Amino acid sequence: MRDVSEETNVLRGRRRASWATQFKILSGRAFKNLYRDPALMTAHYVASIVIAIVCGLLVHNVTNDIPGFQNRLGFFFFTLSLFGFACLSSLGLFANERILFMRERANGYYASGTYFTSKVLFDVVPLRVVPALVYGSIVYGLVGLVPSIAQFWKFLLALVLFNLTAASVVLFVSIAIENTAVAGLVGTLIMLENLLFAGLLVNRNAVAPYLDWLFSLSFFHAAYEGMLVNELRYLTLKERKFGVDLDVAAAAILSSFGFQAQAFWWPDMITLGILCATMLILAFLWLHFFVKEKR
Repeated sequence: MRDVSEETNVLRGRRRASWATQFKILSGRAFKNLYRDPALMTAHYVASIVIAIVCGLLVHNVTNDIPGFQNRLGFFFFTLSLFGFACLSSLGLFANERILFMRERANGYYASGTYFTSKVLFDVVPLRVVPALVYGSIVYGLVGLVPSIAQFWKFLLALVLFNLTAASVVLFVSIAIENTAVAGLVGTLIMLENLLFAGLLVNRNAVAPYLDWLFSLSFFHAAYEGMLVNELRYLTLKERKFGVDLDVAAAAILSSFGFQAQAFWWPDMITLGILCATMLILAFLWLHFFVKEKR
């Protein structure tokens, strides 16, 4: 209990501690919680390495033909599903501290913004950025994606931005909904809805125009389209069927699937950035105005 008493003595006083002092203490607490109970973080890192190796062996050196095109579609879809649903493991991060936060904030120990910033930097980032970078670095070469430094970093960017966006959505749900079971159900439904409109299960061109906005707001769709465009935009598929050699531009097939062949930066990456920032702002506003101790 020594750490708790030290933090309490610093945070309690006639004047509220400075923002830097608050952030230092809260960040130290978050970091201590990570290494005192490293099971969740270790599980994420180990899973990222193991699953990357399994995927690399399963979809090893994809070919530039129709089966290779299908393998790429499935690989990207599985990757996003893996990290999207893995974000649901963060639902309990704030739930475990909800009562402590309300009491300490009510007593003036720190501001909502300081707590929220430390929570994002020392809870969300280690669990969402590092595993994505580890997974992407291992699996990219094993699968045999485009051997280009630029394409490699764009793949990592899409994966990390997607992971941060999904994590910000889960963070908002965990803050807004006090009941962990209900929050888990809502989080799962949000993931499934976004997954449905990723672009693989439902063709965007075949959907009624008044439902097109569901694709535009789907972070699964933005990341999935970005990864596909990054990988397949300039690829030519070569196939031999019934004695006939066929050369098909992968971009043409993407277009028939409802994807835009030049959509990596806009709207895909920009959409992910906007959605991530929006959900973080909403999460903070909800934390500040609606999560309060009831006296």
